[in-house]
Amino acid sequence: MKNIPYSLGRIVELELRNFAYLGPLREFPHRSYLVSGQAPSDVGTRGERVAEALWFSTRIKVQRERMLRNINEWAAKFGVAKEVRLERLGRSNQYQVIFVDPNLKIDVNLTDVGFGASQLLPIIVQGFYTQSPTLMLIEQPEIHLHPKAQALLGDLFIVFAHEIKHKLIIETHSEHLLARVQRRIAEEKLSPEEVTIYYFDPTERGTQIKLISLDDYGQFKHPLPVGFFEEGWQEAMAHLQAVGKRKINPSYSRG
Repeated sequence: MKNIPYSLGRIVELELRNFAYLGPLREFPHRSYLVSGQAPSDVGTRGERVAEALWFSTRIKVQRERMLRNINEWAAKFGVAKEVRLERLGRSNQYQVIFVDPNLKIDVNLTDVGFGASQLLPIIVQGFYTQSPTLMLIEQPEIHLHPKAQALLGDLFIVFAHEIKHKLIIETHSEHLLARVQRRIAEEKLSPEEVTIYYFDPTERGTQIKLISLDDYGQFKHPLPVGFFEEGWQEAMAHLQAVGKRKINPSYSRG
C-alpha cells in the first residue's frame, strides 16, 4: 500500500510526457527564432517552439527525411508552401522559417506569408514531431483558415490517428472540419467508432454535455441539439424562402 502514491504519481508523469497541447491562438510569427540546441518535448502551447522542433528533427538523416517529407507534403496540400525549411542567419543561433511560395517558387519568410500559415504550421509539426502515440489536445485548429483548409484538417487528423496512432481531442467551431470527417466515414476511410462528438450546451442549469453519434454513413443518428451548427441551415432556408417570395411576387420587397 505504501507504493500506491508513488505508482500513481509515476503513471501521471508518464501520461503527461505523452501529452501535447496547442491553445486556440498560436504565437504571432517571428522573423527569426533562437534555437537553443535542446530537444523540445513538443512545439509548445502556442507553437513557440516550432522552430526548435524543426531544427532538432533535422539532426538525424532518417528523421529529417521523414519529418520534412511529411511537413512539405501537407504544407503543399494546404496550399501554403511548396517547401518549408529552416535557414540559419550567419553563424548565430538565429534561424528563420522559410516557406517556398507554391506559385511563384520564391523564398518567403514566415512573417510574410498569410497569418493562417503560422497558425497551421505548429499543428502539422507537432503531429509528425512525436512518432510515439501521443494524446494531442488542440483548441480551434481552424482559426484563420479558409473553408477548404478547415475541411483538410479532418484528413490531417485522420493521418495522425491512423499512421502514428495519436489520440486527438479537438475543440472546434468548424462545420467544414466535421463535414470532412463525416464524408470519410461514408467513404469507409474512417470508422464511426473512432469518432466521438460532444456538444457543450450552455443552459440556465449550467453547461450540459450531449453526446452526438454518427452511423456507418457518417450521418447523425439522432435529432441534433438546438444550436448545433444550425446557422448554416437556417440561413439556407431563409435564403430559399426569400427567393421563393420574389419569384411568386416580383414586387415583394423587404418592406
